[in-house]
Amino acid sequence: MNLFPITKSARLPYEKIKGSVAKRDNFAKKMTYDIVENLQQELSNGEMSISQLRRTLKKSIPKNIDLVVTKNTDNTVYGSLNTLVENNSVLSGYSFDVNLNKKGKISKNDLPTIGHEMRHLSDYLAFPKVPARECKLDKKGLYTEKYFDFYESEVYIDEVFSSQKDKDVIIKNLRKKLRKFLKGYTPEEKVDYLQVMRYGLMFEDNAYKIEREIAQNLSKKKTLVNKNSLTSEDFMFKEKMELLKQMALEIITNERNKHHSRLKRMNSYKKLLGFLE
Repeated sequence: MNLFPITKSARLPYEKIKGSVAKRDNFAKKMTYDIVENLQQELSNGEMSISQLRRTLKKSIPKNIDLVVTKNTDNTVYGSLNTLVENNSVLSGYSFDVNLNKKGKISKNDLPTIGHEMRHLSDYLAFPKVPARECKLDKKGLYTEKYFDFYESEVYIDEVFSSQKDKDVIIKNLRKKLRKFLKGYTPEEKVDYLQVMRYGLMFEDNAYKIEREIAQNLSKKKTLVNKNSLTSEDFMFKEKMELLKQMALEIITNERNKHHSRLKRMNSYKKLLGFLE
């Protein structure tokens, strides 16, 4: 995929991240652990200012990456990692909105959330095709509120179930909802949507895992952490990712079969013309 919509301040050289999905995952994991370790050292006294956080993150992430750190003002979330996309749908950097306590500081118990968001940053850098697809959809005017509303209300949600049968029903219903949402789009656009959703879930799965790990380690050391960081909601990431992958593969296979049939008809037509000569 063309990575033109991502500037050098938002991606790494291919040589650093090339390889299998597992290799890229390990790269992102290590990068996140290194960031968290550096922050833990700075938080040895229990707190740090936002300017200290900026300096530590600047030292911890690749030098060419543009990361803007600001105070989180959204009371509905504990923090967030966002992409900085210019008017021409080009990704130029990232922003991290971090929670501050009543004294305007970052505390040790914020580490799980910071780890969560830094895993998102690491994944974006390790899997640049994902933000490239997002920019591609944005340029086409398809990365819209309609998409986000669907993704956040139907796909990226925790599920309630008590058996495998319940899970099967959830996946069956989600397939129907996805088909309805994708209706009217081209095969290429459908695949782009499905891939962005699939990797979106993978990134969240990765982020929640590291958040829980950090929270558990802090809890063992008697550091008070947000109870949400310790709990494990079931979003059915694995099952949903498999569904999205399967649906994308079905579209690709169907298009290939159509192409093959067209070539076959064309070859038959050429033979017929040969007989007429």
